[in-house]
Amino acid sequence: MISVLNRLQQLNGSKLLCVALLLALVGCGTQKKVATKQTRVSTTPRANQGNNKANSKVEEVKWTIVDPEEVIPIGAPEVVKTKKLGTYSVSLLVPFSGDKAQSAELTSKSAPAYKFISYYAGAKMAAEDSRIGSTVDVNVFDSSSGNLGSITDNPTLRSSDVIVGPYDTGELKEVAEFAKANKITHISPWKSSKSIASNNAYHLQTKPSLTQHYQKMVEDAVKSFPSSELIVIGNSSSSDKKRMDYLAKIAGSLGRNDVTQFVVNEDSLLVGDTAFDSIFVQDKTNVFLLPNWSSNDESFIYGCVRKLRVEKGEAKVIVYGMPKMMDTEKITYDFYNNLNIHIIRSEFVDKTSANYRTLRTRFFNEYNAFPTEDLYEGYDMMSFVLNNLENHGKNFQMKVGRDSNRYLQTSYDIAGVPISSAELADKPSNIKYFENTALSVIEFKDGRFRKKR
Repeated sequence: MISVLNRLQQLNGSKLLCVALLLALVGCGTQKKVATKQTRVSTTPRANQGNNKANSKVEEVKWTIVDPEEVIPIGAPEVVKTKKLGTYSVSLLVPFSGDKAQSAELTSKSAPAYKFISYYAGAKMAAEDSRIGSTVDVNVFDSSSGNLGSITDNPTLRSSDVIVGPYDTGELKEVAEFAKANKITHISPWKSSKSIASNNAYHLQTKPSLTQHYQKMVEDAVKSFPSSELIVIGNSSSSDKKRMDYLAKIAGSLGRNDVTQFVVNEDSLLVGDTAFDSIFVQDKTNVFLLPNWSSNDESFIYGCVRKLRVEKGEAKVIVYGMPKMMDTEKITYDFYNNLNIHIIRSEFVDKTSANYRTLRTRFFNEYNAFPTEDLYEGYDMMSFVLNNLENHGKNFQMKVGRDSNRYLQTSYDIAGVPISSAELADKPSNIKYFENTALSVIEFKDGRFRKKR
């Protein structure tokens, strides 16, 4: 029998995350059929995390570990849902890479296994902390097993009310179609793309899209600095040219038709005295919009920021950037101060907050390791799911809109994406998918990052 342990255990006395859960998931690589067992987790409230109802009756959340190798007999009858109101089932498809659970890879916080263990731990803690009155079964599948068909054929998954994941884009598309056919809410917590789902009102992407980031960037710049010089910068590639045109188009829709598009010579970022020439206007605020976002753009982003800092002189400069500008270790606090950098982000946790410190300490005490940021993502995702099952029931993505609950690092404002620009997302048949549109502007002020007010 496989049972989920409530603790991720150590290996050889070190602080290496070794998860009995992962070993159980892969069945030690054998073909042996193993039965499934449920472990009940008490949801007695802990210290206030600030994101759930305070006075609801506390029930319990049941966690089930499902063996991905378990054979489902051909022709097995489909499970018919006969749930009473307030009882729900959630399935998590997480790529634990269970076959690597005992390898040295887990010593690196950048390893996929470490990332998803932190995410799972956050989701589990949120379930334990939940104060909702409903009863929820949470079923965990290792989606890195390489056999998605055995998971989607499993009656446990087929009877779910919510499916979260998986991570792989191809598998994500398959599960989105499966959820659509079975009218199950499907959440993509890690990836957002226009190509994952089509005409699928059951698919919800909780990470705001790239276009939503650009919209927020331009809107905040235009609103906050109405009399500024507005300058979009990029390199000479065709993709950057398209991005620059897109930002200029957004600005035009907001009444700013005077946007400058400045193409940076990448060689000038490495050699030579100047990269930005005489672009700075001394008697105005110069607002630079840098839309590059991927890891491949990290050197370009750093080069632009470094040159702007050196060349601006006495000019007043504001720089807007994407999350990568905040995540890179190349850009130090001095850059943030000197250039008044603003970052567009969907997730931001105040590391000075009591809730952040409490959850981080709790993870360390339980697992004897430090978490990645995925801990807070997992915590918020599960809290969001449980809160909205409680408030709206099945297929809550069609009803939730702006979620007024306070979460650790994420905000949620759910909107339908219309199939075509000529339509309104006013009914399921007109909806391509649902997406989270909530974004924040993060600025560095008084020696720390904080949300712009």
